[in-house]
Amino acid sequence: MIKFLGIISIILFSISIAFCQKQKITDSKFKKLSIIENTDDFEFVEYKDSTVLKYKSFTVSKKHNEDLGETIIINNNKEVFTIDEYPAYFQGLVDNFLILDLGSSATRGLKIYDLVQKKIIFKSIFYNNLVVNNKKIYFKTDLNISDGNNKPYCPEMQSIIEEHIFDMNTLKLIKSGNYECTYLE
Repeated sequence: MIKFLGIISIILFSISIAFCQKQKITDSKFKKLSIIENTDDFEFVEYKDSTVLKYKSFTVSKKHNEDLGETIIINNNKEVFTIDEYPAYFQGLVDNFLILDLGSSATRGLKIYDLVQKKIIFKSIFYNNLVVNNKKIYFKTDLNISDGNNKPYCPEMQSIIEEHIFDMNTLKLIKSGNYECTYLE
C-alpha cells in the first residue's frame, strides 16, 4: 500500500510540474515577469537564469544582465535576432510590436519595434508606468509648450507632464491634454 501511494505521489508531482511549466499567464505572472498587462497572451518556462515566452508568432527569450537590463532574443521561426539596447527591459508584445522600457531611473525611454519590418516605429521618454489597453499604449511625458502664456501652472520645482497615447493600430501619437505637476529627477 505504501509503495502504491508513493507511485501515485510521484505521478501527481510530475503532472503538477508539467502543468506549472506550460501554464497560461495570469495577472500575478504578468507582474512577476515584469510584463505589461493587456499585452498578448503567452506561455512561458522559467530557467535558472532566463525566461522563455512563447507567443503565437514569436518566441522571446529574456535574460537579466549582470548590471542592468536584459538580453532579449526573438525568434520568428525563420530567423533569430537580438535587441541590442542598454539597459533594455522587455515589456511585452502586441501583435508584431515589441515594447521596450529603456533606462534605470525615473526618466525612462520607450521604444516600440515592428518585428515584421524589423524597425523602430516609435520612441519617446516616459515617467511612471506604461499601460496598454485596446492596442494603445498610455504613458506620461514632458509637456513641450514654448508659449509661457498657454503653459499650465505648477508650483516651483515641479515639472509638467502630459498623458500621451500611441495607437498601435494607426501608428499615431495622440496628446491627451491631461496635465499633471510632478517632481522629476
